[in-house]
Amino acid sequence: MKNTVVFDMDGTLIDSMGIFKRVRFEVLEDMGYHLTDEQIEELNGVSHWQFPDKFNELFNEALDESEFFHLINTQVRIYYRNGFPLKKGLLRFLDYMDEKGIKYCVATASKNIDAISTFKKLGMLKRFEFIITTNDVGRGKEYPTIYKEAAIMFGSQIKDTYVFEDALYAVKSAKAGGFKVVGIADESFAKYEQEVREAADYFIEDYDQLMDMIEAKEIVFE
Repeated sequence: MKNTVVFDMDGTLIDSMGIFKRVRFEVLEDMGYHLTDEQIEELNGVSHWQFPDKFNELFNEALDESEFFHLINTQVRIYYRNGFPLKKGLLRFLDYMDEKGIKYCVATASKNIDAISTFKKLGMLKRFEFIITTNDVGRGKEYPTIYKEAAIMFGSQIKDTYVFEDALYAVKSAKAGGFKVVGIADESFAKYEQEVREAADYFIEDYDQLMDMIEAKEIVFE
């Protein structure tokens, strides 16, 4: 049976991870919170969903979580509508899979509307078999549910399905689910790169390197 490929979106297909860090500080400014460089540095490592609680804890504030995330989502949608740069060599790999008849999809923790907007802007929307989100399956990527649902939608077996991810927790989840996992470098997760390398079956800096590995038969898609 042919392989199938499940791609994460942010940091794996497009260079978009930095936007979430940038937007949350822009939103704080709009809400009237003016942070020093030292305060920004203190919050830089905080995850997206933990950010309001950590902000309130550090600065004894009462940031409205609902309003904060509403403004974040509104601002982020604008960026997605304008599109993001593709990861280096991606189109070369997609063309290769098209020639081989290998099907591929997007599995993202971002909102469906954001995925559709950015790939429509990039003229790539019709290239993917489908887009599935963690909201669709009711579980985050700490669980392999989204990858398993993608395999079901493909009608493929887990052992024949490759998952591409940049985040360590998602790499570990997909691997625990029985998938072949390709980790990809992204600046946002640079401090976890060695752990991603160890957890994944393969690791690439970009898709040009992947194509070199394919040509050298170090990894096989068929």
